[in-house]
Amino acid sequence: MLSNTGLEVNDSVSKTSDSYHFGIADTANAFLVFCSRQYLGKRTNYKAGEKADFSIASQQSSKFSAAFIPPAKTTMDEWYVEMGYNRATPDGVIAATIREGMPLENGFVTNKKYSITIEPLFIKAGKSRTNEQEVVKVTGGYSFHYREQVIGVVDLFNASFSFFSETGSTHKLVVAAAASALLLRNR
Repeated sequence: MLSNTGLEVNDSVSKTSDSYHFGIADTANAFLVFCSRQYLGKRTNYKAGEKADFSIASQQSSKFSAAFIPPAKTTMDEWYVEMGYNRATPDGVIAATIREGMPLENGFVTNKKYSITIEPLFIKAGKSRTNEQEVVKVTGGYSFHYREQVIGVVDLFNASFSFFSETGSTHKLVVAAAASALLLRNR
């Protein structure tokens, strides 16, 4: 029935992926870090002759993972990062972002014995153009938590990271590797 009116409607899926690797070391330990990012977006496209051509996104999904592999002759364990989000955007990505803010991406770093949680930090905020009372939060970085204590943060706006509490050198290198992987992801 829609084709008789000249309106074309179709669903499409966009997929992007990226992978990269780097090495990181301190005076005692080292890791080769292998990172992978995948994004999946679903949307409906509408076209009415030459008068209108637009699309509305209905779903966003993102997955980020990294593996920290120590050299063969070391006592270090392998560590893994998993982060991501999955959200419905029935009114489109812009409307969902105005209503809910940026997608919240949580995750963890683990060696299957110890886990460090990764939570988003809201460094910057702005007012919505449509509603002065509404504040749109922008993820500006991530905090790393171990045993209910913040042990480090990565600032995506200033491309830096810091340590906040005394941790062993193993956890410092793990947090530095995870923070570097996140900074490189946003390059």
